[in-house]
Amino acid sequence: MKKITTGFVALVILAGCGSDMGAADVHEKHDHGRGAFGPGPLNFEHMKHEQDSYPQGQTNLGASYVNPSAKHRTLEEDGQLVEEIIEEHGFRSGIAIVNGGHIYAKAHPDNSWDKAEQEQHKRELEKALERGIPRYQVHLR
Repeated sequence: MKKITTGFVALVILAGCGSDMGAADVHEKHDHGRGAFGPGPLNFEHMKHEQDSYPQGQTNLGASYVNPSAKHRTLEEDGQLVEEIIEEHGFRSGIAIVNGGHIYAKAHPDNSWDKAEQEQHKRELEKALERGIPRYQVHLR
């Protein structure tokens, strides 16, 4: 029994030595970022983003201060950004409340718009909010 166990352990150990695939080959065959952990928070600095409004490596960390020396956006700034986007699209902005991954905002339409124009402007505003602050799900009233 002892010989069988020893033989099995030796077989398992030697089976890993026969691979001729190096680390460069693994990365060529699998596009999972450049780290051993695949895509995720440990590899943010290797991923390319079209528009980075946050410091590299801290894209989806929200308002947490993992690195206190880096400039962080605050919840207040995120709410102000939503209010600015609302006002840029011709609406009068009410309050914007940040709650976790959601922002609840009030957008008052222009009185000169009819119902069809209000709906069209609201759809355009929703698309602009998705592009402008994608980290949050914005709920308009």
